[in-house]
Amino acid sequence: MQENTKKLTFGAMIVAIFGVLLLANRQTAGFLEEMFMYIFPVPMVAFSARYGWKDSLPVLFCMSFFSFLFGTFSTMFYAISGAIVGLVFGARIYKKRDMTRTLVLVMILSAAANVLSTYVLASLMGYDLAADLTEMETMMHTMFQRVIDQGAANGANMDAYQQVMALMTPEYIRRMFLISMIIMGLVQGFLVYEVSLLILRRLRYPISRPMPISELVPPSWTAVAAVGLFFGYSMTLARPLQQEVLQNLLQAAGMLGMMYLVAFGYIAAILFLRRLMPARGLIILRIVIPLLLFITMPQILMFVGFLYILGPLRRHLTSPQDAGKDGRKSAEQRSGQTGGQAARRPVRRRSISELARLTVEQEETAENVAETTAENRQLTDTVQQTDTVQQIDTVQQIDTDQKSDT
Repeated sequence: MQENTKKLTFGAMIVAIFGVLLLANRQTAGFLEEMFMYIFPVPMVAFSARYGWKDSLPVLFCMSFFSFLFGTFSTMFYAISGAIVGLVFGARIYKKRDMTRTLVLVMILSAAANVLSTYVLASLMGYDLAADLTEMETMMHTMFQRVIDQGAANGANMDAYQQVMALMTPEYIRRMFLISMIIMGLVQGFLVYEVSLLILRRLRYPISRPMPISELVPPSWTAVAAVGLFFGYSMTLARPLQQEVLQNLLQAAGMLGMMYLVAFGYIAAILFLRRLMPARGLIILRIVIPLLLFITMPQILMFVGFLYILGPLRRHLTSPQDAGKDGRKSAEQRSGQTGGQAARRPVRRRSISELARLTVEQEETAENVAETTAENRQLTDTVQQTDTVQQIDTVQQIDTDQKSDT
């Protein structure tokens, strides 16, 4: 009974916090809506992380009802989708799932919610996306034409600009718009993940440490599939298909395959630079250099990402042995100096993860012991009360017998 009361009270408080966010957004005429998009999932994460997804469904229903009452038309979609993402996120924390896979799932759900809400709001509010994309195409053609005219006047070769301008078709711009919405949703999911974990840790929730990104092992077949999708994308650019729907699907899938390879190539570049430049003061360079490589030559990152996913390059970069800066150190020096430090780092990470897991298990064991002790005390009190009643009955029976004998 006490646990149910606590659950109802906590759920009511979560719904009230959600309602306050909706009212604050409405009173500011949607001025804080872009910021609240990253905060809407947090109340549901806090509840479902404590009680699981089944007990969170009534809270989700109340949040959806509050969104209809106090939210604006656009806020209603963002709030409900954020609450659903928070429900899934908190349920995985409640089940003690791997946090790295949870991050990937939250990012995918946020991207899907972002794309869906954009198209739904556009269709319901009379927002013509096709007209906007056509206007965007006109502006880009005008800009490229000015650049080509100025370059031709200066005697420069503008063939590359003409080829790029030829690619700016309505279909291509529509695909780029869709991909940009997906990327924005992925970034939103990452920020929701980090903000939620920051608040939950302050509230002393038992959050397990995520698996290091270097230990994330994607299936090898995904590298081959991503390369195949990218080649299909390249073929559609060279020889457009007659079926427009199939061409749009192949080009969108090819872009996603390219981003998949580039992402793991970026991870591989960071791991390589971490081995090459182990000093903590050079962490900015380890992030900026792969970013510059992505901007200038993304094909190199694609090739590196392909090798990283296949396995040998990943095993080499994540091995505990350090290659050093110049490669001229002997095996004894590497094992005695730098190699010793590099070999201890993975062990330290694993020990921290194990300590976190053991801490959670100890807390659960302590709760079980406390519940068992309370039950034993109740059983002892019951036995003592029973013995006392029996003794009283015995004394009364003896008195009755004595009186009858007298």
